[in-house]
Parts: sequence; structure tokens; C-alpha cells
Amino acid sequence: MEIYVKSRGFAQEEGYCWLPETPSILTLNRVTDCIQTESPSLVLGRYSGRLLLLITGLEARGRTDFRDRTIRNSIAWVAEDSAPHEQQLRAIAVRALRTFLEEKKDGLDAEIDQAIPVGGTDGFTVNCELLKGLSASATLPNHPQKSDREREEHSTDKLAKNCDRTKETLATQLEQYGLPQREGPLVVVTGIKSKDALIQARVWRGLSKSVEEEDWTPIRERQDAPNFPGEAFQPEKKFNETATLVAGIVAIGMLFLGFLWF
Repeated sequence: MEIYVKSRGFAQEEGYCWLPETPSILTLNRVTDCIQTESPSLVLGRYSGRLLLLITGLEARGRTDFRDRTIRNSIAWVAEDSAPHEQQLRAIAVRALRTFLEEKKDGLDAEIDQAIPVGGTDGFTVNCELLKGLSASATLPNHPQKSDREREEHSTDKLAKNCDRTKETLATQLEQYGLPQREGPLVVVTGIKSKDALIQARVWRGLSKSVEEEDWTPIRERQDAPNFPGEAFQPEKKFNETATLVAGIVAIGMLFLGFLWF
């Protein structure tokens, strides 16, 4: 499993950057397009045979920049798509969600910040051993097998307002159920992001402060959603296809009338 950290140092020239490097899975799939990165946000998804858990907007403890602004940490876990890795990343995501709503002094954000000490050419370094230990210790509780009805209900894509109650119910769902077997950002939790943006991203569970519904609402129509990651919806194409079909029907009708005339 690969772990990447984004933070910054105090000095003006020590701006935000990823260590050891920018994860290619983020740029290739434009993962951050579906979240507000400066707020506490989370993306858990599947991309080309790899699993990604991205957590952003975690406040550093006692570290500020040259303008006395609180530094925010981001972290990404990337692993091969397998059942053990999925369970591990779901367990970390559960901890992150409960950290978001409880703001514990010893929460996940504090453990991550502890692994990002000051120093180095970028103004911060990364204690990889601490982060590996944090990842290895993440486990999920055992739950009884679910009924067919519960599994069917759970498979429906849903959105809700980002609040403490929905974050807790999402954490419980991630403890009890596996992720859908499809590509893209499956779980998204963020600040200000429109409902349409989450629908276009084809999320399975999405929380945003811009969504008005405080209860989980099924997404039943996806006519505007792309069929594949990165594929844009093209209304012009659908219009052209419809126009071609209508023209064909008119032409056939005219030929038929001409045949009757003669």
C-alpha cells in the first residue's frame, strides 16, 4: 500500500506539495474535482484496478504558515484492488468520518499530524512508519450477514446533506457493507459541492453541505451522468441522433405516398 501526504511549511516558499510525489491516480482521474479540498473531505473509490482513499482539509495541530493561517493536511492511500485492502481502507474511512463529527483530541487527524513533523527542504517531513502502523491497525467489526432486501436497499445510490447524523450513518454502512463493484468515486463527503456534481460523478454515497435533503435520498435517474469516468455528457449528440431518426421517418413516408400516387 502506498501512502502520500500533502502539507506545507511555515515559510512563504514552502508551499503546499505532496510527498514523496503527487499521486498519479489523483491527476489521471481528476479526483479532487468532486470535493472542496480545503474543507474536511473524503473520497473512497476504485480506479483501474486500484483503490484510493483520499482525506483532505485536516487541520494541523499548532502549525501555521507565515501569515498565521492554520496549515491543512491531506493524505492518500493507494492500494491494489482486493478484499483485504478494501476492508482496510473502509476502516480508515470510518475513523475519518467519526473524527469529522467528534473532533477528538486523539482522533485520526491528530495521529496523521503527528506523522508530519516540521523540517526538511519542503518545511515538513513524513514519518512513514507511523502512517504504516496507523493503516495496519485499522480493522472493521464483524457483523451478521444481511438479508437480500437489505443488500438490495444498500445497493441503491444515495445522497444527503453533510451533517453529523448522516456522517454517522455512513460510517455504520461502511462498517457493514462492501463497496459496489464499479469504477469511480464511490464515497464522497465534502463541504460545498452541488448535488448535480455528485450525480455526474456517479457516487454511490455522497454527502455535501449543498444538498438540501437531510435524509438519504435515492438517485433514480442518471440520464445526465457519463457512462464512463471522464466521459462528458453530450446533449448535442442526442439531439442530432433524434433529428436524423425523424428525417428518416419523413423520407420513408414521402416515398410511400409517392408509391401510392403512381
